[in-house]
Amino acid sequence: MSKLSSDACGKFIISGEHAVLDGAPCLVYPVRKLRLQIERTKSSDFDLRGNGIDVNAERKRQFFEAALRVGFSETELKGSQFSIRSEIPLGSGLGSSAALCVALARMARPNSGPDEIFAAAFFAEGIFHGRSSGADPAGVTAESPILYRMAGGQREEFVAPQGVPYFWALRDSGATRDTARVIEQLKTTDQSRKLLSELSAKIPDFVAAGQVPALIEAITELSRQHREMGLVSAALEECFESMRAGGAVATKLTGAGRGGFALGLYPVSALASFKDENFIVSFNGNDEVLSVT
Repeated sequence: MSKLSSDACGKFIISGEHAVLDGAPCLVYPVRKLRLQIERTKSSDFDLRGNGIDVNAERKRQFFEAALRVGFSETELKGSQFSIRSEIPLGSGLGSSAALCVALARMARPNSGPDEIFAAAFFAEGIFHGRSSGADPAGVTAESPILYRMAGGQREEFVAPQGVPYFWALRDSGATRDTARVIEQLKTTDQSRKLLSELSAKIPDFVAAGQVPALIEAITELSRQHREMGLVSAALEECFESMRAGGAVATKLTGAGRGGFALGLYPVSALASFKDENFIVSFNGNDEVLSVT
């Protein structure tokens, strides 16, 4: 029997957001403080309501199809009203679609373990993104840092380094985007894809070893490649500039690109400048929301 309520967290990607489709590892961190919650009540017909999420006819259709994919029956759905409350901004790169699919899977399969929840959510996320790598639902299901590979849905725990005097911060560029459309319109060459894969393989090692100079260099090059691929919009560029002015030593997109949140690497000394700003920060894989509007 399905549960009457469930939830899931957000996520951000440090490296591999596009290269994962070519077999490269993807480093995913959770944003546990931002969550999406679903409640289910009996109803004479299927209905979907939202708080913090726009509910239109297309979103209702997507939700219904995703719910079928994770294990609900048509009979169950047609006798239910679902209410969504989300703190995860849509089209932001923080995994709102993955959180929805994971929360639905947890609701439909209350006795399932993480492997089954991930598999169901991965299948359902295709409704929203077309070709999904599985990295987002993998990170959301784990709710801890993981290194993900698309082949076989490999997920291994990633141990974030302790005592490194740097932290990650996420800031909203103010622009949203459609992940499926961004993936369809990617401008890539064999050379750019090769370089993305190489950088995505190196960055997790640099993070794990606390090799900050090498990490800064790799992220800077990764961001340059993203620009050449047409993934860095004017809104993201402006956000990068603002983050660097505030002390970031490296910046990049997180997620599909062309909008959403920007990711910055900061020395701990820069934390004092974060007053009254809209940031999510992550220390050693543990996130804290300073202010989100």
